[in-house]
Amino acid sequence: LLIEMFEKYLKTACHLHIVSHDPQFRRFSDKEGISVISDITHKTLDKLIELYQQAHLFVFPTRREPLGIVTIEAMSVGTPVVMTQVGGAMDFVHDGKTGLVFSLDATAQQWAQHILDLLNNPEKYQRMSRACRDYAEKEFDAQSSREKFRDIIKQLIEKVQG
Repeated sequence: LLIEMFEKYLKTACHLHIVSHDPQFRRFSDKEGISVISDITHKTLDKLIELYQQAHLFVFPTRREPLGIVTIEAMSVGTPVVMTQVGGAMDFVHDGKTGLVFSLDATAQQWAQHILDLLNNPEKYQRMSRACRDYAEKEFDAQSSREKFRDIIKQLIEKVQG
């Protein structure tokens, strides 16, 4: 879906940066407007943060994702997320507010149309970008994460003790 969407509808409007260790994506690195970045490791996280910061959108057309931590990473630097309606990331990405959410049967054309609409509407884009950053700061900073974790532990203890 991602490559089809880019090649048919988006390649004159933007560049596509694919960050993945999956060797299947290497074949796209010679296509115009596409770069494949496969050297991100725990030792090069600064490079990953820089990529998130440079991106206008984080497009995540996954079919299966249990948590979607990458969506939180993108949102933490104010990068809106465009994703499929699956997995744990649905708890973080709110359609029209912190990103765009598509059903699994949405077409490449539908994705591209909404992406272009967002990119061509600076006010809407800035509002969404700010909402991403605000949400990530509020929900995933160290203090609130500690408090949520403590509450979960407390609930589990109470449940076990009856």
